[in-house]
Amino acid sequence: MGIASAGTQHVPGLPLLRAPALQQQLRLRPVRHPALTMRPLALLFDLDGTLVDSAAVIATVLNGMRAEQDQAAWPVASYRGWISLGAEQLVGNALGLHMDAVPAALAEFRRRYRALPTPPETMFPGVADTLAALADQDYPMAVCSNKPEVLCIKVLQDLDLLHRFGSVVGGDSAASPKPHRAPLDHALAALSAAGKPAVLIGDSTVDQEAAAAAGIPFIFFTGGYDDGVVPGTPYASIDRLPELLALLPAMTS
Repeated sequence: MGIASAGTQHVPGLPLLRAPALQQQLRLRPVRHPALTMRPLALLFDLDGTLVDSAAVIATVLNGMRAEQDQAAWPVASYRGWISLGAEQLVGNALGLHMDAVPAALAEFRRRYRALPTPPETMFPGVADTLAALADQDYPMAVCSNKPEVLCIKVLQDLDLLHRFGSVVGGDSAASPKPHRAPLDHALAALSAAGKPAVLIGDSTVDQEAAAAAGIPFIFFTGGYDDGVVPGTPYASIDRLPELLALLPAMTS
């Protein structure tokens, strides 16, 4: 059930948004999550598939490695379904490697990835303006990714987004990567927000499971690398990042 528009029944416990277009776009679950009790929320963002569409850069690196093995290049779309599975599976599948050969290939992939600039057009539409608006509203924000921390920082620096975040947590920053709750706890502690209201915005089941493990709501970004998030199970779903600007106040009002 979504937020009601004129002539429909309003969802109990949630405020009615005034903009009709937003009422239709935002799909909220008809319950208030127990973790949402006050503002400001701490906002934890996945990186790849949520803020940045990294598939083209990944394809450039892996197609270069495939060419060195006399393998044909694959289209960008061929890589999208593997990105949320983790770098080991991504590289192993792309290069057709046995598991014992993956670590060396993965290290080379990451070396080449770090050497490539991140094009501004890899940001999903509205990301820069949305993050700026959220920062102006004093939302504490962190990135929580399974990409190595140094690569997360490199991508955010390339896109002039790093200054928006109080913490950047990579897959190697905490004791375990997502879907374990450890990276989320690490990010919240760095924001001085441990035990305070928070949400995770992401695009995959890994993000959904991590949010559930940490006991915080999951906002599903549908424009990323969805690997099977069940419709209707996230607290909310958004198609574009700017929808957060109306959704977040509605979640805590």
